[in-house]
Amino acid sequence: MITWRDRPVSRRWLYGVGALALVFAFTGPLVTWWLAQSASALRHRLAHPEATQRPARPLRPELIVLPDDDGISGLAICRTNVTQKQWEAVLDERPSSCQDDCSAQDPVQNITWYDAIVYLNELTARDNLGRAADDQLTPCYQQGGPDGQDVTWDRACTGYRLPTEAEWLYAALVERRWGVFDMDGAVENWTWDEYTPADDATGPAAAGPQGQRERTVRGAAPLGDGETLRFGPRHGRAPDTASATVGLRCARTMARAAE
Repeated sequence: MITWRDRPVSRRWLYGVGALALVFAFTGPLVTWWLAQSASALRHRLAHPEATQRPARPLRPELIVLPDDDGISGLAICRTNVTQKQWEAVLDERPSSCQDDCSAQDPVQNITWYDAIVYLNELTARDNLGRAADDQLTPCYQQGGPDGQDVTWDRACTGYRLPTEAEWLYAALVERRWGVFDMDGAVENWTWDEYTPADDATGPAAAGPQGQRERTVRGAAPLGDGETLRFGPRHGRAPDTASATVGLRCARTMARAAE
């Protein structure tokens, strides 16, 4: 019996070529079609690079709607401080002084009050990308002046914003009860309020005091029982200064359903 190895090399080569030709006869049209489709897709990506980019979407913060209290109504506060990852997803930058030493879930810091305003407006705009036309959020801040440092707050807005000092204090008082975290975290928080020294204040109101350029920064630390917070001293910072100890927590005003 003549085996494959007993056949002349030239004849084995011819058989091999014949087998390849037979395979190509059946698969050739499919291979040709696949190559044509791949080339077409490549030409499209080169001609329209924007079509292959996923739309920029923020990591939407988780909001906790708090019960109404004296002078505070419809307040939703973000469960945690704004994180490194959330900030970078919206503004494509990492301003924090720790840079690569920070975890993506660490709070963002080293930001000015004006930086916070820009972030919150941009977060609102990007959040709207995934919302229906009748569910769009309205931005909270308008920036004017030569450097965008003339900031006004539309109190009827539904977008993301800074809490007032009174709102921040209220959220800190009820955080253990309603699942708000890290009011006693690693960073203090910017608030909307212009800073007034305590001995000049007539008491915090939801809209905050007026008349000073500095903005109020608030922070807290846990007491020994772990359930009670000791609030740090309230103080003011110039809104164009940044610190490794200051970040932000966002808020929104939620519309109440008609009763």
